[in-house]
Amino acid sequence: MKQNKKIYILTQIFFLSFTLILTSLILGYKNLNIFNVNWTLYNDAIADYLSWLYFKNDIWRFPVIGDNPNFGISGSSTLAFSGSIPFLAIIFKSLNFLITGNFTYFGIWIFICFYFQSIISFLLINKLTDDYYYSLVGSIFFCLSPILFNQIGIHFSLAGQWIIILSFYFYINENNEKKFLYNIFLIIFSTLVHFYFTIMLLTIYTIFAFCNLLEKKNFLFHTKKILILILALLPLMYVVGYFSIPPQDTLGVGYGYYKLNLLSPIDPSSINSNGSVFWSSIMPDIPSATTGELEGFSYFGLGQLLLILISLFLFLKKKIFNIKKILPYLLLGLIFLLLSLTHKIDVGKYSLIDLDINRYIFGILSLVRASGRFFWPIYYFLIFFSIYIISLNFNKRGKILILSLLLIIQIIDISNGLKNYIFAEAFNKKEYNTKHQIWNDLDQDYETVSSTYIKNQSIHFNNIIGFLKESVMPTEIAYIARFDRRKLIDARYNNYQNFYQNNLDISKFYIINNLGHANHLKFLLKDSEHAILKRDNIWLLLPNKAHLMSDKDIFALSSLKVKKIKLNEKLIFNEKINQVTSEVLGLGWSYDHSTNGIWSDGKRSSIMLDTQNLIKKSYNLEIGITPNLLKDNQKINLSISGDGIESKKLLFKKSDKVQTDKIKIKFKKKNLINRRFLIINFDIEGAVSAIDIRKSPDARKLGIKLNDLIVKDD
Repeated sequence: MKQNKKIYILTQIFFLSFTLILTSLILGYKNLNIFNVNWTLYNDAIADYLSWLYFKNDIWRFPVIGDNPNFGISGSSTLAFSGSIPFLAIIFKSLNFLITGNFTYFGIWIFICFYFQSIISFLLINKLTDDYYYSLVGSIFFCLSPILFNQIGIHFSLAGQWIIILSFYFYINENNEKKFLYNIFLIIFSTLVHFYFTIMLLTIYTIFAFCNLLEKKNFLFHTKKILILILALLPLMYVVGYFSIPPQDTLGVGYGYYKLNLLSPIDPSSINSNGSVFWSSIMPDIPSATTGELEGFSYFGLGQLLLILISLFLFLKKKIFNIKKILPYLLLGLIFLLLSLTHKIDVGKYSLIDLDINRYIFGILSLVRASGRFFWPIYYFLIFFSIYIISLNFNKRGKILILSLLLIIQIIDISNGLKNYIFAEAFNKKEYNTKHQIWNDLDQDYETVSSTYIKNQSIHFNNIIGFLKESVMPTEIAYIARFDRRKLIDARYNNYQNFYQNNLDISKFYIINNLGHANHLKFLLKDSEHAILKRDNIWLLLPNKAHLMSDKDIFALSSLKVKKIKLNEKLIFNEKINQVTSEVLGLGWSYDHSTNGIWSDGKRSSIMLDTQNLIKKSYNLEIGITPNLLKDNQKINLSISGDGIESKKLLFKKSDKVQTDKIKIKFKKKNLINRRFLIINFDIEGAVSAIDIRKSPDARKLGIKLNDLIVKDD
C-alpha cells in the first residue's frame, strides 16, 4: 500500500514538473504573469480575452449568468459562443474581490491542458497495458501532439483536447453503469469549455450507447441515462447562454470549406498567429485545394505515422479483436471521418467528390462549420490504439525500446514545428495602444462605441483593441463567434436612419467604416454640431464635438476624394468595396459573397459622384441594377431622388421575371451640391432577407444590386 502511494506521488510530481516546464517553454517566463495580457491579443484569442474582460467587469446577471451584453451588438453576446472557457471565466469573476485589475487565466488553462493531456493519456495507456514505464513514454506522444500545439496557437479553448482522451478512458474497460454515467458528466462539463467538444462527446456517447443497446438490449437503462443527460445538460446550457440567440443564428458559414483533406494526416503545413508553420523536418509540403483545409490540420508526425502503420500491420496479421468489440470504434471512425471531410472531398489540391446536399441538411451541418476538427477523436484513438497493439506483440523491454525509438523519430520530425511555439513564438508580440489623448476624453464623454457600418468581425475591431481593453466601454464593434443577426441588422439600420436624418444618438461615438462613409457624412452632417476627424489613423464621428475640429481636420475632410466621373466612362461594380468604389458609394451598401456583388442594404442607399470634369449644363446618368426578388408575389418599390436630378419611381415584381434594368436619370449641374457633387438616394420598400424565405441565416434586406453606371450627353 505504501509502495503504491509512493508511486502515485512520484507520478504526480513527474507530470506536474513536466507540465510546468512545458508551459514555461511555450508561454515564455514573462507571460506566466497573469497580469501580462498582451500575449493573448492575437487572432481569435483577442475576442476571447475581450469577451472575458467585459464579462469580468460586468454585473452578475441572472438567470443567464453567461450573458455578456456590453461586448457586441444589442446584447446578443454570451460566454457560450466565445472561446473564453466559460467555467474558468465564472470562477475567476467570482474572485474579483481578491484579484484587482485586468488579468488573464489563459496561461493557467494551457498548464491545465498540458497536465491533463499527459496524465490522462498515461492513465489510459496504463489501463490498457498495465505497464508503468511504457505508459510514461506513450503519454509523451499525446503531450507533443501537433494538433494540440496548433490550437494553442489559434484557439485557447480548443486546446482542451484532453476531454476527448478522458472520454475514451471512461469507455474502456469500465462497467456499463460507470462508463455512461461518467461520460454524461463529461459531456455536461464540456459545454463549459467549448461546444465543439460537446458535439464530439455526444456523438461518441450515441455510438457507444447504440452498440451497447444492440448487444444487451437494455433499453430502460439507456432511457434513464439519456433523461439524466437532458435534465442536467439543457438547464446548464441555458444558464451559460447557449439559448440567448435564435437557433438559426447558431449556424456558421464555412461547412464544406473549413474541413479535412484526405492527405491532412500526412501534410505538415499549418498556421499560427505569426504566419505559416511547417511541422516536419522530413515530410514534404502537400498543396491543399483551399486554405480552409488548414482548419483540418491533422499532421501525425513521422514517428506516429510509423507507429500507426506498424500497429495496423500487426493488427491485421493476427486478427486480435472480434467484430463486436471493435464495432463502436469502426462506427466512430466512419462517422467522424465523414463529418470532417464533408460533402466536398479533396485529395491534396484535387477535388475527388463535390456533392450537392439539401439546404436544410446543410443548415444543420453548419452547426459544425469548422468540421475538420472532427478528425481529432480519430487522431487520438489511432495513437492509443497503436500503442496498445505494440504492447501486445512485444516483450516488456522490446516494446519500450520500439516506442522510445519512435518517440525520438517523432521529436526529430516535429522539432521544425515546435520551434515556432517555444518562448512565446506563437503568441502576440504587437502592442495595441491608442496614443492620442482624445481616447481618454471619449471614454468620459460617451457611453458606447459604434460604427457607421455595424458588422461582426469588423475590419476596425483590431484598430480599437487598445481602447477597448483599457476603457471596457460597451461596444457595438466586436468579434463574436455567434450572434443575433437580426439585432445586428436592426442596429445597423437604426444608425443609418439617424445619419440620414441628422439625429445621432449622442450617447455613442462612431468609428467611420470607410472613406465613402466619411465623404457622405460630411454632406449629410454639414453645418451640424458633430465632428468628423481622424485620430491614430482612425476616422471618427463624434456627436456634439464640432469644436474639436481644427483647420487641419477641416482640410483633411474636404480633401477626401469623391469619384470624378468622365463623360462615357463606365464604372462596373462586380467586386468587393475597394478604394475606387468607396469614392462612389455612400451609406447603405453591402458586399454579398454569394453573388459577388454590391447591394443596397436597408431602406436607403446613396451614391456620390464629382462632376467637375463635365462642362455642359445637363447630362443623363444610366445606372444598371438588378432587383433582389426572392419570393413569389414580391414587389420592390424603388424611389430615386437627390439635388439636381429628376425624381423617379419604379416597381419591380417577381412575376415580371426582371433580371436587370437600366435606369436613366437626368441631372442639371447648376442644381447639384456646390454645382459639382451629385448625390443620388435610392429609397427601397419591399426588400426581404434571405432568412425570411429560409434560404440562409442572412438577415440583411438587400434590395438592388448595383451593376454599373455611365454618364452620357443629354
